[in-house]
Amino acid sequence: MITPSWLTSVPTNLGEPSHGKLKADQWRTLSSTYLPISLIRLWDKTHNDADQRSHQCKKLLEVTLSLISAVIIASSRTTSQENADLYLHHMQNYLKGLRELFPRYNFLPNQHMALHLAEYLQLYGPVHSWWTFPFERLIGMLQRIPNNFQNGMLFLFILNSTHSHPGKLEETISTSFTKSANLRAFMLKEGCPQAIKHCNSHFSKLIDPQVRNTLLTDIARFLSTEEEADEPVTMTGRMTVIPEGPYRALQVFFESAQTPREAKILTCYTLNGLTFATFTRHKGNSFILVSRPFCNSIPAQIESILQISTGEVYFVVRFFLKTMAEDPFQKNPLLQSSIWSQQLGQLVIIKPQDIKSHFAGLFFQWRGAECLAVISLSRVTTLFLM
Repeated sequence: MITPSWLTSVPTNLGEPSHGKLKADQWRTLSSTYLPISLIRLWDKTHNDADQRSHQCKKLLEVTLSLISAVIIASSRTTSQENADLYLHHMQNYLKGLRELFPRYNFLPNQHMALHLAEYLQLYGPVHSWWTFPFERLIGMLQRIPNNFQNGMLFLFILNSTHSHPGKLEETISTSFTKSANLRAFMLKEGCPQAIKHCNSHFSKLIDPQVRNTLLTDIARFLSTEEEADEPVTMTGRMTVIPEGPYRALQVFFESAQTPREAKILTCYTLNGLTFATFTRHKGNSFILVSRPFCNSIPAQIESILQISTGEVYFVVRFFLKTMAEDPFQKNPLLQSSIWSQQLGQLVIIKPQDIKSHFAGLFFQWRGAECLAVISLSRVTTLFLM
């Protein structure tokens, strides 16, 4: 599956003990991105309902998709009374289906507690404002601190030297952690000096070996505003003549003879904390969903990025064409997934504000057709999708 660089990675050897225990963010990515595509491909193909095994697979698929739908609603960055009710509906369907499939299954306290999330969504709003993952992440950072014999002796030395100053050790740890958090936030701000930005990759490896995760992405997005974009990440050279294909697309876009003939060719561009790149630079960062009139969103591939003399930035994209194949995801709109043809259309110009989000894509064959599975990564659940 082709994914953007910010999406949390999932072990390629999933199911084997060697990858260790999955983190909550990995489970979330697995359930909302990878599992729906895989399970629908495997179990939605069966048409022989008389076969007991096929019937059980379809029932298990239905139950699993109810759970995944509940997770998507609960972790959405927007919520409402309708979303809370819909979450409860899917969670109840999941538990009822689980009871039907496995009559001897003993329910756990977490499954009972999950039913109360509907109340919390009404009382406290989106879970991003009150979930405990930042605290669990802090615990994980503390657990990675080496604790061999030498460090243990050093800790005892510090503890003995500060016995006359209670709280000194805790103050030191708290101050160091706060400095690290402030430096991380400063590097993400637009006014951060370039000299410090260049050290960002080394700093990230030092404090967090797994750079791809939801927390850092959320920090970057929430620090950015919807009204203004960040500065371009990479520029190649000075103003150059626009290639013929993008120039023709610009002529159609401007609808006049005053089409700029020269522009700076960008390889990537940061918008609202996310990096969008050309297809040749990073395939996953080039897959985008574009808002169009009279249509929710259409998947596209970024071919090039142009910055004209006025400073305005334009994306040159190709839209994926519709497919005639039956879409198995239509029955579950909360998955925010669909299938399209692998064929691309003509070059089209769009503005940065037209970009809705990245999408994860999978090229595969479906009922004899060459298709592309598109999974939205907008993290926003809207009612018209339900």
